[in-house]
Amino acid sequence: MKNHKFHISVILFALSMCFYAFTNQADINGIVTKMRSGDAAGIATYFDSNVEMSLLGDDASSKSAATTKIKSFFGNYSPSGFTIKHEGTAPNGSQYVIGNLTTSKGDYRAYIVVNGDKIQELTIENW
Repeated sequence: MKNHKFHISVILFALSMCFYAFTNQADINGIVTKMRSGDAAGIATYFDSNVEMSLLGDDASSKSAATTKIKSFFGNYSPSGFTIKHEGTAPNGSQYVIGNLTTSKGDYRAYIVVNGDKIQELTIENW
C-alpha cells in the first residue's frame, strides 16, 4: 500500500510540474504573429518592465520607451512578414527566436528573448 501511495504521489507531482511548465511558457507564436502584422500595441503587452531594445541602433530600456520606439518603428517600416530562422531555449530557461522581418523598406534580422511570458530583449538590425 505504501508503494502505491508513493507512486501516485510521484505521478501527481510530475503532472503538476508539466502543467506548471506548460502554463509558464512564452507565447512565442503570439509574439511572432504580432511582429508579422506590425501590431506594436500587441507586442508592447509582452514587454517586461525593463526590456533591452535596439531598433536599428536606437536603444531603449524601459517598457514605456520601448513601446514608443516599436510604434514609431512600425510606423516607418511597415511589416509584411516574419520568418522564423531559429528558435530554442537558453540554459537559463529563456526562450529565443531569431528571424527575418520583412518591411516596406527591406528585410531585417530580429532577435527576441522571452523569459516566462515577458519579452526581455528585442533587437532589429540590418543584416
